[in-house]
Order: sequence, then C-alpha cells, then structure tokens
Amino acid sequence: MAWNLRIGRIARFIVAVAVLSGFFLCCAVADNSPWYVDVGLRRDADALLAFKEGVEDPSGVLGAWNYLQSPCAWPGVECSSSARVVGVSLQSAMLKGAISFKLGDLSELEILNLSDNELSDTIPEQLCNCRRLVSLDLRRNSLVGPIPPGILSLLPNLVEFLASENKLSGSLDRLIEQRLAPENAPCASLKLLEFSSNLLTGALPGSLSSCSELVELHLASNYLVGGVPTEYGELENLQTLQVESNILDQPLPESLKGCVKLRTLKVADNFVPGEIPSEYAQLRELRDFDVARNRLVGRIPQKGRWVRRASSFRGNDGLCGSPLPPCKDEPRQGLAVTLGAWFWDPSSSQQTPSLRRSLITRSSSRRRSADARWGLGIAAGVVTGAVAATLLALLTRVALGLYSPRGDLTKPIIFNKKITPQMLAFLEKDDALAGCRLLGQGGNGKVYQVQLEDDLAVAIKCVSNATHDPESGETFDAKQIRAELETLGFIRHRNLVQLLAYIFKSDSHLLVYEFMPGGSLQDALEQMAAGNLTLSWPERHRILCGVAQGLAYLHNESLGSSIVHRDLKPANILLDENYEAKLGDFGLAAIVPLKATHATTNVLAGTIGFIAPEYHQTMRYSQKSDVFSYGVVMAQLVTARNPTDNFVVENGGSIGLWLSKALQENNGVDAIDPALQGSGYESEILLAMKIAVFCTNLDPQQRPKSTEVLKMLLQIRNPEPVFDAHNLSVDSADSDTPIMSVSSGPLRFAGSESTTMTSSY
Repeated sequence: MAWNLRIGRIARFIVAVAVLSGFFLCCAVADNSPWYVDVGLRRDADALLAFKEGVEDPSGVLGAWNYLQSPCAWPGVECSSSARVVGVSLQSAMLKGAISFKLGDLSELEILNLSDNELSDTIPEQLCNCRRLVSLDLRRNSLVGPIPPGILSLLPNLVEFLASENKLSGSLDRLIEQRLAPENAPCASLKLLEFSSNLLTGALPGSLSSCSELVELHLASNYLVGGVPTEYGELENLQTLQVESNILDQPLPESLKGCVKLRTLKVADNFVPGEIPSEYAQLRELRDFDVARNRLVGRIPQKGRWVRRASSFRGNDGLCGSPLPPCKDEPRQGLAVTLGAWFWDPSSSQQTPSLRRSLITRSSSRRRSADARWGLGIAAGVVTGAVAATLLALLTRVALGLYSPRGDLTKPIIFNKKITPQMLAFLEKDDALAGCRLLGQGGNGKVYQVQLEDDLAVAIKCVSNATHDPESGETFDAKQIRAELETLGFIRHRNLVQLLAYIFKSDSHLLVYEFMPGGSLQDALEQMAAGNLTLSWPERHRILCGVAQGLAYLHNESLGSSIVHRDLKPANILLDENYEAKLGDFGLAAIVPLKATHATTNVLAGTIGFIAPEYHQTMRYSQKSDVFSYGVVMAQLVTARNPTDNFVVENGGSIGLWLSKALQENNGVDAIDPALQGSGYESEILLAMKIAVFCTNLDPQQRPKSTEVLKMLLQIRNPEPVFDAHNLSVDSADSDTPIMSVSSGPLRFAGSESTTMTSSY
C-alpha cells in the first residue's frame, strides 16, 4: 500500500514537471517569434522605411533601419510597452529631401522631431492622421508651401507645434477647421505655437482665441498684415506673444489686458499706429514689452511694470515720456529724476520720496549757475565757428576765382578708367552727336548712344546749359555745377547707373553714362501695353527690389550723406538683359538747372503723377517724396495702370488712393494686372499693393523709409508658387532667365530697331 502511494506521488510530480516544461517551452517559442508577425509594428516599419527612402542620409544615421531587426531597436525610434512606434527623434541628422506622407501611417506616434535638418518640399497633410501626436518639431529646415489646413482641429492632443525658420507660405486662417473634425475640441491641449521666420501672409488668425491653454505664440518675421486680433484678450494663459517684424498696421487692442499672465509682448518693426493702451499697465506680469520702430504716438504709460528700456520704444516719432524724452506738455524735471527714469525701475526702486526730493533740491541751485555758464559757452562757440566758416568759404571762393583759369572748366572729368580723354576728344565739335542714335529725350535733355570703341558703348546725355535764367534773374555757377557733378561721379552701386565722365561746354553739359541695353522700364511698360512683352511677377519683383536698393543707398549710404532723387519714374529706371534695374538721373534735378522741366514750369521738379503732394505746398523734395514716387512706380508695375489714366483719376484721384480703395472693397484682386492673375503669386502681389499704398500715403510722416520698403519687398517674395498646369506657359514660368516675347539673348522688343526709347539716364 505504501509503495503504491509512493508511485502515485512520483507520477504526479513527473506530470507537473512536464506541464511546466511545456509551458516554459511555449513561452520561449513565443519570445523568439519574428517581430514582423505583429501587424501594427510591421505597418510602422513600412512607414519609417518609406521615409528613409525619400531622404538623403550623408551621415548614415538611418543605416541601421532595416527589416533585420525590430524598429524599436532603430536609432531615433522609441516604442511603447505594447511594441508600437510612439516617438521619432532625428534632429540635427543632416537629412535632405522630403518628408514622406507615409509617416501618417504611424497611428500611435506621439513625438516627431525633425528639426535642424535640410528637409524640403511641403508638410504632408497625412501627418494629420497621427491623432495621438503631442509634439511636432520641424524647425530650421527648408519646408515650403502652406501649413496643412485644419491641423489644429485634426490633432486634438497636440501640445506643441514648432515650424519656425522655414519657407512656409500662405495664410493661417485655416489652422482650425472644425468641420474636418467636429468631434474634437480644436487645439484643446495646445500650449506652444511657433511659426516665426517664414513667408506667411494674411492676417493673424483670430480663431486661435479658442486655444484656451495656449501659453506661447511666436509669429515674428513673417508678412502678416492687419493687427493683433481683439479676440486674443480671451487667452488667459498666454504668457508670450511675439509678432515683431511683420507688416501690421492696426492699433494695439485694449483687450490684451485680459491676458493676465502675459510676460512678453513684442510688436517691434511693424507699422502699428495709435497710442499704447493705458490698460496695459494692468498687466502685472508683463516685463518684456517691445514696440520699437512703429508709428506709435502719445505718452508712454508710466504705471506698467515692464522694464523701461529706451531701445524698446525708439523709432516711434510720436512717442514721448520715460524712458524717452518728456512730452511737450510735461514740466521739465530735474537731473536726478531724469537719471532715475533711465537707470531705475520704478516698481523695484527702494528710494523713498523724501530722498528723491532732497536730490532734486541739492541739484537745483547748482543747475542754474551751471546752465548759464554752459549756455554762454555754447553761444560763443557757435558764433565763432560760423564766422570762421564764412571767412574760409569766402577765401576759398576768391582763391578759386583767381587761380582757376576758365579753360579748366572745359577739360573732361573722367570717373572710370575705361574712358580716356582721347575717346572724348570728338565731343569738342559742335555737331559731335549729330550722327549718333537718339535713345530718348525729355525735360533733362537728349540721350544718345555712342560707340566709343568696338566693345564699349556709352550713353551721352546732352543737357542745355542754363547758367542764367532771364525770367528769374538767377545765375548758376558753372564751377559749382561741375563740383557737384564730380561728387555724383564717385557714387558706385550695382543699382545706380554709373556716371563715367562729365564735359562742360559753353552751351551744354555732357554727361557720359554706362549704356543699358535693356532700355527703360517705361519702354517695357509700353511694350507690355501693346502686347509685345510679358513680364512675370518674379521679374517685376526683381525690378522693384533693384530700384529700392538703389534708392536706399542714395538715402542712407552714398558718400556718408543723403541724396534725394527728385524725379523717380519709369523713364529713369533702366534695365539690363536680366531685368536688373538701375536708377538714372539721381540728384541731377537739384544740380543742373534746366530750361524746360518735366511738369511745365521751371521751378517744379518731378513728373506729373509721380510728384508727392506736399511738394506743391513746400516746393521742397525729401526722402519721403522719393518714397511716394517709388510707390507710384510700384502701383503702376503691379496693376499696369498709368497714374494719369482717366480711370484712375475718376475712381480715386491718384493711383495710390485708387489702389487703397480697391484693397478695401474687394481685397484688391481685381486691380492686379490681368497678365498676372492666375499665376499663383496673387498673395505676394497683394502684399506689394499694400506696400505701394503705404508709400503713397498723403502724410509724408506716415510713409515708410526706403530701407523699410526694401525690407518688406525682400520678405514678401515666395520662391515656391502654387503650380497650376492650366496657367503654366513660357511667358509665366518662374525662371531666372528673362522672358522675352520674340527672341532670346539681350532684351529686345518687337520693332526695337526703329523704336525711340524714353530712357533719360
């Protein structure tokens, strides 16, 4: 009996061991099964390998991505406990190429970081299928095109979306498309949105006010227009709002006082008008407040807690109050109070009122005597300097009159080593230019094409010598004219027509310029109107940028002083064979007296339609007058309308007012040159129209500077147009090569051999 019991126990033990061994064997077999039997993980691997195939990998970061091992072991890939891909981090991997749309198959993906690479093409819309995505980082690549519409609605778990420093274009008004995902609360989790330094256009999206958890919004350095939406005042959790370096032109909204946690507000480098709302003083957390270089006016609120740096408010001619100079209606304060406003933060200063009063009291008596001594010293210095300068000028003038023989005036002044006196000797004859080709003529005289050598063609402008005006009795000094022209001859810039030489004759001034084979912009406009020439938007933009660069140089850099053009118009804008524009006749109207001017009288400078309105009252030209003329040229180039057309005059009075009216009534689309409509560049052209309206503002103080115009123009250009096969043609294709209507090579027009150009150099 005992033996049987013992046998039974042994049998049961053997059975238990067998069961356990079978269990462990099954587990071992399960653990050693291939990873690709998991359908979900295999789909993830396929998506990642499709991404790998679409990019260049010079550093070999993706070399281990293959089917020999599970994607969970691949570099840069993170998986969940359930063996699904939840993270892809490939920042700074030197990857080049496009982001594969197959990444949208990563249904469990939570983190996608492709920042600091060289990825191009567009952001695939299929990424919106990654509904679990929490962080999307695409910063510092070369991505182009629009942001996928409705992305903030389709990704309800998205916490941060970073895509700054790319080339993204289009508007932001479709970030939220509730109809695409009506079951989702749009951007319910979003805390950080960063799209700075792109090519985004349109208005700031008011729909972002529904992102109640938004903490940081970065939209700086784009081409956004309008103003900060009043709805942003509903963002109670917003701490950072950066919209600097755009084209905003609406006042700051008072509603931002509702952003009670706001710490940083940067709106610098825009065109924001109006006053700084006093309600901003209620923002107790605001520390970094920058509104420099706008069009703000009025008193800076003094109760706010933000750090008072003068650099954060400069560039607003109408702003006053600490830390800027005091407003006109403010009593002048003592030295101690002024220094306190400069160096101390009123909210954190530990000085008592009595101490400040004592500082003022001690300084007041000293200031009276010191101010008197300083005033007398300055007055004496100014008077002495003025007398010395006058005597020096008189002595110099007498010396030049005694020791400079009349014959020196007729000697040519040569500014370029390619020109020699022997080449210009033939100009001593009275009829030297009789057999030369006439390029054009106008109020500044006649322009001839002259072949000095086989490989050296020049344009010679012949301006009648009006050294004495019998009507006004005014006499002009030929020596002074010669000296000022000599100054112009040393100006060098790629967008200015170079003055090569100057010759004074008893009856005329001869100015030798470089020859521009493309003629003038006026010629091009006339050929466009006749249907003999097509200029694409990239070519027109190139022309406008060239003119703006030349104008900015004249206004700010040439010889360390400012030169006003005074007669900026299409006839004075010359083109080379690549549509590189150069300004001609700069400063000439102020130096050489003319018997006949462009507008009918001998005191009015400029050309009708291009003359700034304030000139009629002041009879003075300024840099802002040039900017007005430039705005007219820009409006003419984008609309193909002449500023003196009856249509323009009847519908606005001036081309700037007409264009402003068109932008307000129908967004300006109907005003675009029909030859440019449907080209895919409409958003850029509309921005150019708005810049033209800025430039032609009736108030010269409200016009931008030429450097600001150049900056805006360079920013609006989107190198990747919307492709439309129906609109693609030889004349509208984007190309770095100029597009002509008849032949390749240098710019030629139909019948150009017999056409008289209007360029006046």
